[in-house]
Amino acid sequence: MLTALNEEDHIVSGLDIGADDYLTKPFSFAELLARLACASRRSSLHRAGEIPFCGFTLDLKQHRLLHNHTEVRLTRSEYLLLRELALYCGEVVPRRKLMEAVWGTTQVTQGALDTLMASLREKLHEGQPEQHVTDLVITLRGLGYMLLQEPSHARSKR
Repeated sequence: MLTALNEEDHIVSGLDIGADDYLTKPFSFAELLARLACASRRSSLHRAGEIPFCGFTLDLKQHRLLHNHTEVRLTRSEYLLLRELALYCGEVVPRRKLMEAVWGTTQVTQGALDTLMASLREKLHEGQPEQHVTDLVITLRGLGYMLLQEPSHARSKR
């Protein structure tokens, strides 16, 4: 979505109604190109059938999550939640978009999403104490969640 409306409630509303991205005027051409590259990368990853992130691989064809070639068992809801986050890896995904991806509606309690997110985070952390990863899914209050492309400790070393 490209618009002059740049207030937070406009951005959230635009993303909630289905926009994959939201860019406000005026904008830099470099930022537009970077956002288009991200969208293209998402599309090619989706066609390839695998999305790598933080040492994991989400297999979209077989509906499973792998860590070091070992399957991490997910419930259907956990898989759907992770798939939506992985498709937008490194970007904020609004809560409403996640609810629709998992349950097909936003008419569920926010607590249901919070509980499912806690369960998914726990499974993402299992077997990784050596990495000291505090969280692979970042909460952005009032906006949504973001799946990291690489562990937080790796980002801090740059």
